[in-house]
Amino acid sequence: MKKTLDKTELSRVLTSTGFLFGLFVLFLNDFFLKSAFGTSLTGKLSDFAGMFVFPLFLAALVPRRAPSMCFAAALAFVFWKSPFSNFAVDVLNSVSPLAIGRIIDYSDWMAVTILPVSYCYFRSLTKIPRMRYRTDPLATMAVLLLSVFVFTATTLTKDRSIRLESSYVIKETHEEFQWGLRQSRSISRVEVRRDDEVFANVPNATIDRKTYFFDVVVKKPTCDSKSTLVSFLIEDEDGTSLLRGISAEFECRAYETAEDYNELNKRFTEHIEALFTEEILSRASVLTTR
Repeated sequence: MKKTLDKTELSRVLTSTGFLFGLFVLFLNDFFLKSAFGTSLTGKLSDFAGMFVFPLFLAALVPRRAPSMCFAAALAFVFWKSPFSNFAVDVLNSVSPLAIGRIIDYSDWMAVTILPVSYCYFRSLTKIPRMRYRTDPLATMAVLLLSVFVFTATTLTKDRSIRLESSYVIKETHEEFQWGLRQSRSISRVEVRRDDEVFANVPNATIDRKTYFFDVVVKKPTCDSKSTLVSFLIEDEDGTSLLRGISAEFECRAYETAEDYNELNKRFTEHIEALFTEEILSRASVLTTR
């Protein structure tokens, strides 16, 4: 009868240098770096670190099905980072005392490109002769429990996304507005891009040469974040521009234990509206709202 769990393989993978380093990066980024910096780099770092260590974790549990486990991890990640998982998230949040969430950004799917590296690393570990590998049950169990904690803490949402419904017709072109934002001392970063995948998250967005996606980091705290990432679209029109698709991302552990989720969400929505008006919209000449 075959064993259902190969303790040697489990220990060999979970206590390896690569797995421990990846788990450390995931932990450090989720619990410290995102709050301290809140850049696009820290946002993607967790995705890549997670897609390196999580397939390893699954493969270590079922080494005879390692390719299938890695493929399953990739499918789960893509599903989780898509609107198709909204129903599952809503159901879990309706029955769980802890809030679960994630930010849908199709550019996060790039993290699956590290999957071959994860699998090759697993294969390299399995080539170590068993007789040369000492199994440490205590160390393995400690890393196993730590891994479950880190994976769970990553899913228990600290990253929050607030969407504002307002749209504004402004006098400035996207270039003029970008220049005005860069002059503000309360704004640490302004990124303007035209990646087509970002438009998938904005209803009725026009994908053409006149549409630009803005990521703006405002040096004002929101909940646990020392700064707040605000994103929006600007569509240049004849003599004016349309600013729309406004959203904000920040870290907030308060949602995990909130007694009234909707009330907390309302409070932070009002906070984001005020922050957006004061720090971003004030840099433009608003002609009308839509």
